[in-house]
Amino acid sequence: MKLNLKQGFSARLYALFCLLLLISLNAFSQTNSGKTVTGTVKDSGGPLQGVSVKLKGTSMGTITDPKGWFSINAQSGQTLVFSAIGFESKEVLYTGQTAINMTLTESFSKLNEVVVMGYGTTTKKEVTSAITTLKPAILTKVISAIR
Repeated sequence: MKLNLKQGFSARLYALFCLLLLISLNAFSQTNSGKTVTGTVKDSGGPLQGVSVKLKGTSMGTITDPKGWFSINAQSGQTLVFSAIGFESKEVLYTGQTAINMTLTESFSKLNEVVVMGYGTTTKKEVTSAITTLKPAILTKVISAIR
């Protein structure tokens, strides 16, 4: 009797393990059901590094490499958002194509909103201390005085 109880328990435990394995495989297969989309991002001067490529409405995203190349998994009907500091953001509806090549246009108005600090970056509206603007002529005088 004791031997049959152990065998029955082992069989149930094995069946439960198999069931959990099948459920987890099914869950992982659904999260990766999209196609891999590749492409390049450039501006008028060539490839752009560090451009953010995100799937709108999700936390999924990637950035472009030094040659402007990216790769991301997407499902048909999702929107890809391309954005970078100093450039206009663009959105593209993914319709199943395997490659998307994007050209971003510069936006100097967006670049003026960024303040570079010694320990990080922030926007003008978030700065609580004084901000100053240096003209390039002053910087060249300082550099030539140092030499």
